[in-house]
Amino acid sequence: MAADVSASRDAARPVVWLLNFDADRELASPGYTPSRAVARRLATLPDELSMLVRPTDVVLTEAHAVGSVRGVPGLAWCPTPRALERLVRAGALPPRSPSREVLARVNARRFSAELGASLPGAQLVDAASALVAAVAAPPPDGLAARWCLKSAWSASGSGRRLVEPGPLSDADLAWAARHLAYGLQVEPWVTRAADFAQHGHLARDGSLCLGEPTRQRIDELGRWCGSALADHDDLAPSERHALRHEAERVAEQLAKAGYFGPFNVDAYRYVTRAGVAFEPRCEINARYTMGWAVGMHGRRPDLDEVEGARE
Repeated sequence: MAADVSASRDAARPVVWLLNFDADRELASPGYTPSRAVARRLATLPDELSMLVRPTDVVLTEAHAVGSVRGVPGLAWCPTPRALERLVRAGALPPRSPSREVLARVNARRFSAELGASLPGAQLVDAASALVAAVAAPPPDGLAARWCLKSAWSASGSGRRLVEPGPLSDADLAWAARHLAYGLQVEPWVTRAADFAQHGHLARDGSLCLGEPTRQRIDELGRWCGSALADHDDLAPSERHALRHEAERVAEQLAKAGYFGPFNVDAYRYVTRAGVAFEPRCEINARYTMGWAVGMHGRRPDLDEVEGARE
């Protein structure tokens, strides 16, 4: 139901959150409208977000009436046009945000691929002939038995397909055809030993605030299960340096692309024939993430910007 925000606004200074966890679907399809089932899932606040969304904040749902949070600053998981429209309809003050075109570009796998691939054999393809050639042989160095295909915009293990080396089946080609125009990431399906992330916030003036590395729990389907600050021994000094270096590189390119706001860089340690290796940038998320507030470790430049806008 609608929250009585006005009564506590001055004392608690809340913000209104639109948690559009399905933002990747909207970026992939601008006309996307979630089904009722998806809308119901989005209305549930995961316990893990208690560090991001404060007790005094309001999580916007379909139950909120038009104008019910009038005049209260709003934030979105990812400020897509649909998210901003919903905040405005509820009366919230929408955040200053990058354009949809910028959001689509920096969240697509092509953006990360253009920074260079460090996982052996990984490449981005946008034509069927290039895809067929990429998966014709086994992954290099005996890293894996299969290839993993990842669509341009996807999260939590969605939008991907595992294929065997060699000729692609008709079903594989049909699946790939729906994604090739935007770029399809092809990479070895490696065995991960540990998952990590580096979170940060990029201000509109280009200033960067980085948090602390986190260790992530990811299930066998690639879905996030939890985050905690990485202990001193979780990352080797070289890995910690590589992860921070990638986050700084990513921030620089995000700023050049016109993006500002929260972001993170995912990384992992994986098994090789010789032992283990480190992939310092497997994914870029130019938005909030489930572990963002954990990784920022008390730093909230996003809320500082909201407070500045109130003045």
